[in-house]
Amino acid sequence: MQNAAQILDWAAWAPGVAGRDAWREAASLPSFGLESSPYAPPGAEEPSAKAAAIPAMLRRRLTPLGRALAEVLGPLAAKAPDAPWVYASRWGDAALATELLTQAARDEPLSPAKFAASVHNGPASLLSIALGHKGALTALANGLWGAEAAFESAVSELLQHETVILTVAEAKPPVDFDAPGVTHVWGLLLGRQNESADPQAWAKEKQKGPYCAITTRPFESGEAPDPRLAELAGTPADLEVLSWLIASDAPFFTHLDRHAAWVWAKSGALAR
Repeated sequence: MQNAAQILDWAAWAPGVAGRDAWREAASLPSFGLESSPYAPPGAEEPSAKAAAIPAMLRRRLTPLGRALAEVLGPLAAKAPDAPWVYASRWGDAALATELLTQAARDEPLSPAKFAASVHNGPASLLSIALGHKGALTALANGLWGAEAAFESAVSELLQHETVILTVAEAKPPVDFDAPGVTHVWGLLLGRQNESADPQAWAKEKQKGPYCAITTRPFESGEAPDPRLAELAGTPADLEVLSWLIASDAPFFTHLDRHAAWVWAKSGALAR
């Protein structure tokens, strides 16, 4: 199975990594340098995104994950206000969910507003209200391979829509997880792959952005499932995809799932 789309624009946010040039520089470091940042150790306080474009009343309801998502969704949604959203997150807002579960175990009263934000699609749903989004919203979790599942889902939306916005959002793991990590969000504005037999028209189409595709294949000799499937440690898999998209000249990139391999392909790196 193969899915393809054109990447028309992109955005990303993490503490201490602002702007595309900073993301390109960070992409040369393991885990984007995020795991060794002062914000990554369990228990450390990390700064939140400003989310200045969100009205104050709704901004107060956003957790750090939701505020980070706002920094990415805002500019992309402004370019395609009617495009459907595909939102992927491995854990969702696990820290908030853990807090509420702890309060419930102690028979303490729960905040309805916090509960609404703690469900998996909570951050994206709140932002759909804040940004006036009236299109479809798909929220999914696919373990390590959220970016892969999100891309396939986004391409399916392109059968009915000209553009779609894909976002991958991960919150800093709660202390209870005893796992490294830092809040980060990245997103792609995707369009249909409009090929043309006319060389001039085709060249003009390609100027809009690189093409990207994904396919699956059986394991080859010597390949085995990614060890991160059995543990929490290690580089977030979605950041490996983003690093390859923005900073690598390699046309292909592979992730090894439990029974098969995900193979990405691209026609070039993302624009600055």
